[in-house]
Amino acid sequence: MIFAAIFFFAFLSSFIFSGAYWKVSTGDYDMAMKLQKTGGATFFILAILGWYITVVMMAAEMRMTISLPVGDLSHLWPMHPGDLADMYGAGRGEGGLRLLT
Repeated sequence: MIFAAIFFFAFLSSFIFSGAYWKVSTGDYDMAMKLQKTGGATFFILAILGWYITVVMMAAEMRMTISLPVGDLSHLWPMHPGDLADMYGAGRGEGGLRLLT
C-alpha cells in the first residue's frame, strides 16, 4: 500500500506542478502560487512516505524485532502455482541462473 501511495502522490504532484507552470505562462500568478503550494504539500507527503518505506526496509534488513505495516495488495493479483525459482528450475541444474563456483 505504501508503494502504491508513493507512486500515486508522485503522479499527482507532477500534474499539479505542471498546472502551476502553465498558470505562470498565462500570467495567472495567484493561482500559480496556490498550485505550487499544493504541489509542495503533495510532494512533502511523498517524501514522508519515502522515508517511512526506507525505515521499514532498513529495519527488515537489520533483522530488527519491530515490524512496521506497509499494506498488502497481493490479493488483487492471481496467485501463481509455483515459486519463480521452481518455474525456471534454478538450483536443480535444469537451466535458469547458475552460480559460478
